[in-house]
Amino acid sequence: MKRRKLFALLLAVVMTLGTAPVFAADAFTDVAADAYYAEAVKWAVEKEITNGKGGGRFAPEDTVTRAEAVTFLWRMAGKPEPAQTQTFTDVESDPNNGWYKTAVQWAVEKGITNGTGSGMFSPAVTCARGMILTMLYRMEDSPFDAAMAAEIPDDMSALTLDDLGNALVQALIEALRSEDGLTDVKEGDYFELPIAWALMNSILSEDMIDMEAMAVHPNDPCPRGEMVYFLYGASKYEAASAAAAEANEPAEPVETGIVPKTVVMDKEGVKVTLTGIGNDDYGDPLLNLTVENGTGKLIGVDASELFVNTYSVSPSTYVPTEGQYGFTYEDAIVPAGESRDFHVGTNYLREKGIAAVYEIELKMSAYTVEKIEDGYEYDYFAFGEPVTVKTSLYDKSVSYDQEGTAVYDKDGLKVVVCKAENNEYAGPQIAVYAYNSGSKEVSLELAEIKLDGKAVEAFFGMDIPAGKRCVESISLDIDYDNIPTVKEAEITLRTMDLDTWEPLVTFDPVKVTFAD
Repeated sequence: MKRRKLFALLLAVVMTLGTAPVFAADAFTDVAADAYYAEAVKWAVEKEITNGKGGGRFAPEDTVTRAEAVTFLWRMAGKPEPAQTQTFTDVESDPNNGWYKTAVQWAVEKGITNGTGSGMFSPAVTCARGMILTMLYRMEDSPFDAAMAAEIPDDMSALTLDDLGNALVQALIEALRSEDGLTDVKEGDYFELPIAWALMNSILSEDMIDMEAMAVHPNDPCPRGEMVYFLYGASKYEAASAAAAEANEPAEPVETGIVPKTVVMDKEGVKVTLTGIGNDDYGDPLLNLTVENGTGKLIGVDASELFVNTYSVSPSTYVPTEGQYGFTYEDAIVPAGESRDFHVGTNYLREKGIAAVYEIELKMSAYTVEKIEDGYEYDYFAFGEPVTVKTSLYDKSVSYDQEGTAVYDKDGLKVVVCKAENNEYAGPQIAVYAYNSGSKEVSLELAEIKLDGKAVEAFFGMDIPAGKRCVESISLDIDYDNIPTVKEAEITLRTMDLDTWEPLVTFDPVKVTFAD
């Protein structure tokens, strides 16, 4: 019983990775708005995968034939034209093969099906659930095959993200093959890996699993409602896979140039020197520095302020140290009388529209480190002045300003909505750029925001020092189980009094159209 509970828990975890919200499917009279396949039917119609059975009916309970199955898959793939013309005897002899013949040729070329033997495809034969999932799995290039063949290193420090993914797949298969795993999916069944893949990616709905019997009934006929649900789930899998592949692509490094060796702090016996600039493993700029401790105490140093091209940037000060499980990142702590090299990393420059580093303004600080009974105590004692260093790219520098929808542009303050776009996984993304050319720090706050005419809860705050630029995102309070697609936002910003924290000037509302 315990193993069955463990399997159910694992299943619950993987099923939450892609739970789909429900939309009304009013295009058909026989698709209830709360049916688990309702959104999938709506999607399939929008993508021209199906137009239903006529007469306002989708017929979700009608079973799917092999000809229908490959045609659905072919349409989902964008109706590609196959290079080969191979087909089957019973396809060629069917006078009504015009609607599915090309789909069969494509499916054979893609390795989705080899027919039913003896030169036959059996287009009118009803497809079982396991058969549909297997076709879909092959259409997605059989993703679990390589994971099951992979060897997982014993050395934990050598594990990659691919190793962890492969280990998760193997753990799921082991759970399915256990004594209390699925009772009707056995090791070596042609649909074993396709069903495991469908479970892990929420393509196989909880509504289709008999948890009492621990069965998925792979040999049961597959209704049309289930078929489009499978396809819709696979489309989400494709989108997530594409997004992950894009995220794992090495980013174009931010161009850094060369910096002159510069002392950026020399106070209270602490000397910090900027020795160079480069890129980290993610292509983000990395400042190389050396600290010399002449205080007679154990000290640490920190970057308290960092501006790149006059943009406010969140710095990270660290020393990379190789340990048992790979590199760890320690604070820049230096014993008395010693020196140590360390880094100051930059974060999210590309999101701020920075592709090259032309100038850096850095302010360092130092603190003592004392061991106490339950840890360490830190006390800041030295604060450097801001030091500006120009890189070798400075003479090529372009305007630091950003384009977008103007919110405000007077009294030395320029405010622009520089990004308004939808993200399938993170929801609506809105970013604001501000340039304060005045002599005093300015603070901005969100007064109100409406998405497609409806007011929503959101958070936004931005402090812009004199002569500096900032880019910050508006954090929206949305239901991430039902991520909206937004066409227009109406944004009202205001400045705040930094002493009383009372509103000063409320800007006129600005409407921003979201990028397609």
